[in-house]
Amino acid sequence: WRADAAKKQWALREPGRQMLVFFGGAAEVDLSGESGAFAVTQIDLKTGQLKPQALAITASGVTKISSAEGPGVFWLQKLNP
Repeated sequence: WRADAAKKQWALREPGRQMLVFFGGAAEVDLSGESGAFAVTQIDLKTGQLKPQALAITASGVTKISSAEGPGVFWLQKLNP
């Protein structure tokens, strides 16, 4: 997955297992090279606390994720790797 400095998006990725995504607004995460589903956890930028989200993302192409607070960090972990 390519970072996009113009959109203020960066990611650390371990293919097939997990990724950590930072974005300045809404992010588009390309999961077309992945399979299965990913649990989504938001990381609070001020405290570092983990906030598990009630949704899972299925790897099926480009998926949008966003934070109500503005810039955000999300940890996507593959379910049953």
